[in-house]
Amino acid sequence: MNAGASLFTLFSGRPYVAAELETVRILGIALLASTFLFVLFGQRIERTIKIVMGVFLIFVLTGLVLVTLIVVPPDYFVCLLW
Repeated sequence: MNAGASLFTLFSGRPYVAAELETVRILGIALLASTFLFVLFGQRIERTIKIVMGVFLIFVLTGLVLVTLIVVPPDYFVCLLW
């Protein structure tokens, strides 16, 4: 239930209440099923982890570059070049 609770909080922006317990359980089951599918289609756990970590690395690095371009003023980049 903890994985489902974390995912619910991530999507809704707030902790779940008792009436939403079924939704939290369904999210936990969906996470378990997605893990199973990763391993099933990856054929080997080691190979699957390498592929998933490569995708995560590209995602994180792209996000860092985008955040840097948005947050840092363009004048700073000009100063770095000269």
